[in-house]
Amino acid sequence: MLLKKIKIVLLITSIILVQIIIGVGLSTAVKSYLYQDKIIPGTTISGVPVGGLSSEEALTVLKNHFPQPTADSTLLLSDNIGSNWKIKYGEIKFNYNYQEAVNAAVKVGSGNHSFWHIENFYAIIKNNENIILNVEIYQSYLKKVLKDIADTYNTQPQNAKIAYLENKVVLLPETVGKQVDIAATIQNIMLLPAGKHQAELVVKNIIPSLTSADLKDINILIGRYDTIFDSEKKARTHNITIASEKINNLLIKPGAEFSFNQTIGARLSERGFKKATIIIDQGLAQGYGGGICQVSSTLFNAVFIAGLPVLERHTHTILVNYAPVGKDAAIANDVKDFRFKNDGQKAIFIASHIEKNRLIVKVFGHYQDAESIEHKTETVRQVIKPETVYKIDKNLRAGEVKIINPGKDGYDIKTYEITIINGMLVERKQVAHQHIEPEDALIMLPPQQAGAK
Repeated sequence: MLLKKIKIVLLITSIILVQIIIGVGLSTAVKSYLYQDKIIPGTTISGVPVGGLSSEEALTVLKNHFPQPTADSTLLLSDNIGSNWKIKYGEIKFNYNYQEAVNAAVKVGSGNHSFWHIENFYAIIKNNENIILNVEIYQSYLKKVLKDIADTYNTQPQNAKIAYLENKVVLLPETVGKQVDIAATIQNIMLLPAGKHQAELVVKNIIPSLTSADLKDINILIGRYDTIFDSEKKARTHNITIASEKINNLLIKPGAEFSFNQTIGARLSERGFKKATIIIDQGLAQGYGGGICQVSSTLFNAVFIAGLPVLERHTHTILVNYAPVGKDAAIANDVKDFRFKNDGQKAIFIASHIEKNRLIVKVFGHYQDAESIEHKTETVRQVIKPETVYKIDKNLRAGEVKIINPGKDGYDIKTYEITIINGMLVERKQVAHQHIEPEDALIMLPPQQAGAK
């Protein structure tokens, strides 16, 4: 009985298997007959239906739907702020790759002839298969066009700065730089949907190294020092200018240390430094970077006034004429350095610039880090004595004198606002000037006394 049941099950299974094989065979035969040399239904190229078409027919449909741009027609590039550029297709050798797309469409479902793949064949018909119409571009041409755009479009970032105007710290905000991302822009153009002729110019923002957020706690001048140099000494002036620029707009965070040698770098001709007089032992010589010790000394005095702890400083072996005795800071390659530390709770900011033959270094910080700040008004009054003028009066008798005008003193009055930080004068600024001319005294004399006078 059991054997009989097994035979019946095997028979039924065989019948079903034969039906499946016949069905698959018929389906494959129908597919091969209906779609030989044709693209299977449900296939599109960039959204354009090409199912049931031959290669030649699909190629014609595609070219009609997406005509090849002429050499003089243009691709529009736009950035995110509304600026536009037009690129002629002829300049970049733009070309739709129609044949590649059609060949890919013909291959859709071509491997689905077996039992296991016939299901995929019908899934393609039901769900559609879209082939992307790619483009060919001479990228070297496109790179050149985009580089020409970038040369005029790119801007360098500008750091935020501190200005000191009318005894107030003013924050000058940063400027974000812009740079065309050529590779990403090319990628945008290559992936542009067929029939579209506008692409994005990809631009990267370049954030400056110093922003308004970095300087938000800078609100007071805590140290300033000026020194004078001989601007006729061109090489020395050149070196001072380089060193001044390197310490300008420098932010030193709380707890950070400053090194003059690290900030300025090696004094070499290839880094722009020139030969000028330097001090070696007890004598003078010529060396690259001569003059930068005046910058380190000026900075030292400004830092000293600001009350910042000095970690390393060396005096010159002979006296210098730009700083008080014992108040200089000698620099010598890696042997001698000037270093200090910001021991405050807030950042400090160094500003350095040159006005004619004057080097000015300022140290800015926060109110809570200044030990003592005092603002005063000072008035300087200078008396200008009048002249005495004598004239002859014929009506006067001998020995008689007549005073017409006794005269009046004049004055030159200047008013200054001064800032004293940590017991030292940081700034003395003239805010008013009044000049009053004296009135000359006029005395009349008789003729007899004229000669005597």
